[in-house]
Amino acid sequence: MKRRMTDVECWDDPWYQELSPAMKCLWKYVCDRCDCAGVWKVNKKLAEFQIGAEFDWSKAGTELAGRVIPISAEKWLVVKFLEFQCGTLSPECRAHIPVYKALEVHGLRYPLSLNEFKGYQYPIDTLSTKPLKGINTLKEKEREIEKEKEIDVDSEGGAGGTSEITPSPPTWRSSFDVYLADETAAYNALRTDEAWIAKRQEYHPGLDILMSLKKSHDDFWGTVAGWENKKATRKLKVIDWKRTFVNALSQRMNQVWKPRAYTAASEVEEERRRRMSEEAMERKMAPSRGGSA
Repeated sequence: MKRRMTDVECWDDPWYQELSPAMKCLWKYVCDRCDCAGVWKVNKKLAEFQIGAEFDWSKAGTELAGRVIPISAEKWLVVKFLEFQCGTLSPECRAHIPVYKALEVHGLRYPLSLNEFKGYQYPIDTLSTKPLKGINTLKEKEREIEKEKEIDVDSEGGAGGTSEITPSPPTWRSSFDVYLADETAAYNALRTDEAWIAKRQEYHPGLDILMSLKKSHDDFWGTVAGWENKKATRKLKVIDWKRTFVNALSQRMNQVWKPRAYTAASEVEEERRRRMSEEAMERKMAPSRGGSA
């Protein structure tokens, strides 16, 4: 199920208040049905069927002027869609990559002057010609990044000095090998930490802490799936592996329980005490039984 942000303040917008109920639905429909670049492939019959109303499409274009513009005979662009949904696009953001691809599919190049679509417009005289904010094609962005990585002149050599590139060291986020090395080091440190193991055993009676720890390492956190899981948290800078493995011990998928011979020690002791109590009671009752006979 696709999800998008919605403008809950539109109900206070005088422009929106002046629209008919059917036109309000059409505006919401276009915003929901457009692609990730804000482009709606016009399908008038389907729109009328799904909304349950017929439209004078020439009038619709006039009423939505400034909010959407036809960029071709078959496509409408929601002008502020990208700014509202994405803010400033960045090719370094994985979530924005499909947006760049969609823009290129539609033949859109940025910075974009909306005047270039004038030939397809309905009467839209008040349309802003300000370029859309923060948008470039993926290739242009890549070229800009490459320029920023150009060789710097060595400060000691001045303008005639030699130049060299200092590559950034890989991080756990950019390299699975770095991630795996960090995860394995944390795993080995915890499985040899007797105090930590004892404390976890106190919290999880009957659980084989070492085997459960190994299972979470072998089956998930020491795999590419675990790496992708950590990368999905975009704001995560440093991984707290101790907390990760503590949580893993509470997850059923990782839990390995000790054989009952080890886990039922307290039950065995309780049973022994129960039998001793019964035997003592029987010995106590034996004289009275004999006397009544």
